Amino acid sequence: MRPFLFGLMTIRWHAIELDANTIDQWRLQTPCGQLIVSTQKGIITDIAWSEGQTSPTTKAGQPLRQKFLDYFNNPNAQIDWDLAIQGTDFQKRVWQAMSGIPPGRTVAYGELARQLGSSPRAIAQACRRNPYPIVIPCHRVIGRRGLGGYCGETSGTFPAIKHWLLRHEGWRGC
Repeated sequence: MRPFLFGLMTIRWHAIELDANTIDQWRLQTPCGQLIVSTQKGIITDIAWSEGQTSPTTKAGQPLRQKFLDYFNNPNAQIDWDLAIQGTDFQKRVWQAMSGIPPGRTVAYGELARQLGSSPRAIAQACRRNPYPIVIPCHRVIGRRGLGGYCGETSGTFPAIKHWLLRHEGWRGC
């Protein structure tokens, strides 16, 4: 079996006490939808695709905003940034493994499960609970017979975003 862990990025986890009163949130219009990024003291606490109305945003985060713009202009640009610790030990192990999948490459849920000694369903759940899409590239994990889901959906807007991201990165499947 060909290893897929290329070691492109090591996740820099930071333990912070989340405080809703000090979280900066900003939106970024991308070619595939509106992204909402939340930070606290310069550490990313959440990334989500907007599905409609959101709370007001701040102008904070210009260096981080530029990292996202760089990615949408060049899929090989990395968004290496500090992330607030979240998830179970298993989820963090899956997220670290996903971080090693380079742009333009994909790994099947089952293959990732075999590499980590788990099940495809558990891998899919860890992908679904990924609080940092794009930074932790869960979109690069696909089904055996198709794309699989994205952000907990198997049809509609989110799988279309997954397809766009993969094509943007040079993937030529499906």
